[in-house]
Amino acid sequence: KTVKARPRSMRPIIHWEDPGLPEKDGVKSTVYELDFSRDGKLIVVACANLVLVYDVKEGDLVHRLKGHKADVYSVSFIRDGTRFASGGADKTVIIWSIKGEGVLKYTHNDSIQKVSYNQATDQLVSCTANDFGLWSKEQKSVSKLKVYPRVLSCAWSNDGKSLALGHENGKISLRDNKGTERHVIERRDPIFCLAWAPATILSGSSKSGSQGELGEVLAVGCWDQTLSFYTSDGSPYLKARKLHFYPCSLSYFSDGEYIVIGGSDKRATLCTKEAVRLCTVAEKTEWVWSVKAQPYPVIVGGGKNIQGNQKATPIVGVGSYGGAISLLKLNFALIYQIYKDRYAQRVNMSDVVITHLPSDKTMRIKCRDYVKKIAIYHNRLAVHLPDRINIWELTGGILGKGASGDGGPPSPDARNGNSAAALAAAAARGSNGSKDGNGGGGGGGGNGMLRPVDMHYRLRKEKVFSNLPCDFLLVTSGHILIIYNNKISLCTFDCGDTRQREREWIFDNVITFACVDGGPPGREVVLIGLCDGQVYKVFIDNPFPVQLISGKNSSSSSAVSSSSLDKDKKQDNDENAA
Repeated sequence: KTVKARPRSMRPIIHWEDPGLPEKDGVKSTVYELDFSRDGKLIVVACANLVLVYDVKEGDLVHRLKGHKADVYSVSFIRDGTRFASGGADKTVIIWSIKGEGVLKYTHNDSIQKVSYNQATDQLVSCTANDFGLWSKEQKSVSKLKVYPRVLSCAWSNDGKSLALGHENGKISLRDNKGTERHVIERRDPIFCLAWAPATILSGSSKSGSQGELGEVLAVGCWDQTLSFYTSDGSPYLKARKLHFYPCSLSYFSDGEYIVIGGSDKRATLCTKEAVRLCTVAEKTEWVWSVKAQPYPVIVGGGKNIQGNQKATPIVGVGSYGGAISLLKLNFALIYQIYKDRYAQRVNMSDVVITHLPSDKTMRIKCRDYVKKIAIYHNRLAVHLPDRINIWELTGGILGKGASGDGGPPSPDARNGNSAAALAAAAARGSNGSKDGNGGGGGGGGNGMLRPVDMHYRLRKEKVFSNLPCDFLLVTSGHILIIYNNKISLCTFDCGDTRQREREWIFDNVITFACVDGGPPGREVVLIGLCDGQVYKVFIDNPFPVQLISGKNSSSSSAVSSSSLDKDKKQDNDENAA
């Protein structure tokens, strides 16, 4: 039977918020950048002319530092968390101890646009409109190199050997850790944000079989409203994605599976590592200038660990033009369904993995979109995406080649997922019950052997467009059931749109449980549980549900407030309403 618990959507939870500093002479105290310490316990914020340090867990302000005489544009933590750097419009870079004490100060001839620590070597880069400086504690002075035009963003690679600079004219300069330019990428619009993908996602990439062959991947947020990807030699990688807003900041999650992007759409948006939009993390009233994902340890699992080892509730920091600082926890709800020996689950928000539990064989379906719900029944799989429902089916039903004796399509019993009937039919077609099927008779041919397990799903041609809210999704041999609150909507695979529903049931209480309990094709039975304890049996070809258990507070005379509507009546009502 199909087992389904009531799901919870991925809703960001505000961990804490600081409204920020008030306006001064009509000028807002913009949060230009924020950065977490590597252990994730502290967050440093560049806000107006101040450097603010907060405790991540409690939201307490640990330090309020006033070393700069003008706006602070950038901050960065060193890898061991003992120091952090800040730079701003006063042309000054200050290195601070974790206790809030100034350790070192140096200047440039122009305002500091960006500072960043090399997380492999502790080398500090500071970028301005006409040069950039490299400093490490082994050096007595800062080595400076001329650049043109203004540098707007920078990022160190994971191994610390490459430095990417994003320029105002769209140029991306890839340099070594001594500042020598190695490669140039040309874009047409300003590059406001850059980030190297964590090394954990590089091995086993779809483009290259090993990390050594692929190198490192750079994500580039350009003001032509795209997010594009390049390798360390400047070659394009993956497909550029249109964002439809100006990206101001981007940050990878530590496991590399997600990217959070902030910009002119006044949102912090969660995307996959291929930049497929998933959902909104935070929504502000003004531009989001800075976003940062909290670092957390990642343990790369074995080959069978399909879900990885991501943190259950990662935290994202968001800073806006108006000065507000928000930390939000992301709860990635487990979306899954089980049918007999098959377990389907959502992985990385945009993929579906089906596991055959006895053999531990898996099949991954890349949906390349946000997977909202999953339903599995016999040889059918339904996947609810933001604007549609896709239907998948096993290519060979339950039986493999030879079920029909000639390698042709499986029997109707096999296509319907009736394994017992399929096995009986195969036995009847086979000759002497031999395992290799080499005996004659019964149309068994020479290939009567059953495939151990069929894990090949194909996408059906029908696509059901849907904008209905959904608490539960169920699938049968030929129908989809969308359950929301106290309503069940029944649609055929070829309806085209969930508004063209075949039947509808409305109960007098919220539905908290639903599962398909078998039945012949087109006449399946669905068990429904309500929040008040009532349990109903619904035949999908019957407008009247049957009450099995009456709840403590329920009235048996008023079980269903509205019976189902046949398709013609529903269309008439829709036309009258229009």
